[in-house]
Amino acid sequence: MDFPLFPVRAGASSPPLITNWQRQASSDEEQIQLWRDLHPDSNTGISCWDLVVIDVDVKAGKDGAATLRALTDRGFTLPDTRTVTTPSGGWHLYYLRPPGSRIRNGVNVLGPGVDVRTRGGYVVAPGSVTPLGRYTLTVDVEPKPLPAWLCERLEERKVEPRANGEVPHGIDPDAAVLRAQEWLARQPPAVQGEGGDHRTFIVCCKTRDLGVPADRALEALEVWNSTCEPPWEHEDLEKKIANAWKYGQNPPAVDAPDAQFAIVDDGILRHPGAVTREGVLALRYVVKDWMDDDQVGMLFGPPGSGKTFNALTLAMHVATGTRWFGQRVRGGAVLYLGYEGGKGIERRVMGLRDAHSEVNWEQIAMRWNNVKTPVVGPHGDKGRQWVEDMARRTRDETGKPLRLIIIDPLRDALGGSDSDPELTAPFIAYLRYLRTKYACAVCVVHHPGHGDTHRGRGDSAIDGAMDFVIHVDPVTGTLTATKERDSETGRVFY
Repeated sequence: MDFPLFPVRAGASSPPLITNWQRQASSDEEQIQLWRDLHPDSNTGISCWDLVVIDVDVKAGKDGAATLRALTDRGFTLPDTRTVTTPSGGWHLYYLRPPGSRIRNGVNVLGPGVDVRTRGGYVVAPGSVTPLGRYTLTVDVEPKPLPAWLCERLEERKVEPRANGEVPHGIDPDAAVLRAQEWLARQPPAVQGEGGDHRTFIVCCKTRDLGVPADRALEALEVWNSTCEPPWEHEDLEKKIANAWKYGQNPPAVDAPDAQFAIVDDGILRHPGAVTREGVLALRYVVKDWMDDDQVGMLFGPPGSGKTFNALTLAMHVATGTRWFGQRVRGGAVLYLGYEGGKGIERRVMGLRDAHSEVNWEQIAMRWNNVKTPVVGPHGDKGRQWVEDMARRTRDETGKPLRLIIIDPLRDALGGSDSDPELTAPFIAYLRYLRTKYACAVCVVHHPGHGDTHRGRGDSAIDGAMDFVIHVDPVTGTLTATKERDSETGRVFY
């Protein structure tokens, strides 16, 4: 199993050395080597996206080993699995996260000294060194599936809600935690004796503003807290969170996406000196040189040109992480939204399966749905809710980060004329919202213009808003990248 890795600072606390590590963690050897060159003295972190790591702690008065023995005495045993011994003498037990499970990161989850690290959390990788010693791989096997009894126990774990600890209906708590973690990655730590107490209160208030429920705030603050000097004990940090909810001046989720699906900026002014080499050089592509995971784009061609089949082929290659027309691909989950619906997509999928019998179609991280309701217009709120339900289900069922959303065709998703700016403007804004919320590429399938067949049909703002444009030409049998903001355009034959 290839683990998504990222650099962490060498030392006892091992905080991440890159921002947005939840999204940037990578199993790509090119990216990993780039980080090693930039941070030769760093340790390595493993993002626990597909994992549930049981962290057995035996330092600072904790005795996680005794907790595990007590569970064993009651008949609850943990199967042998990939095991890393920590410098303090504890263990990290690696298990596979069940698709669709609702397990959270937490401290003392199974009892004193037994923590859980999973999606949104990380562990230090074997081979890393701290002042106490080395993380050592002691059982070198693939992670085993999480036992059913443990999955049930973790999912049933309840956190008592604090007074007024809920955010308004419609706020996605998973997205809110990720949004807060990204904001926190850019914030300085709280330092004792230098206003650290007030700084921590302000940070806790901001997590509330970003839509994080009170019972998820510790999870959002975990990595930032590890950088503080000294880090807060969880009990004290919970008091800060409670005070933020009691005394915070803003309404909960004031900085979360509102009904008009706008992503609120963090209010930070940037300057050239804040640009980092690793941030610029980080590999964020979905298809190298064609589309990145923070881009909105378009694949267009005339009727009968094969644009839907090519879009499905793109989806298959991203879902399997295999090269698309020779270009490298960062694999992940794909959601295909077919607004034309019917048997057409099923016939094309069957043709795709016949042409690629080597693919494990039972396990592929790709889903599609025949959508009926547009995302803008009179019933746009229902259409948007449907799309986001499908996106969450795709992410949960596949157990992989959403890498690509394909919308086919633009006209039907729009629900009206593609020349009407009253529809196209909010539609473009919604595509950008999806791109930001799920940290993925969004590709719409469209028709060419009536007079100019070398551009998309309708409002010129559509073409202008696209980060990448791919033209399907049935005469020459080529796909041509006619626009790519950060790379050269190119042509491939299909």
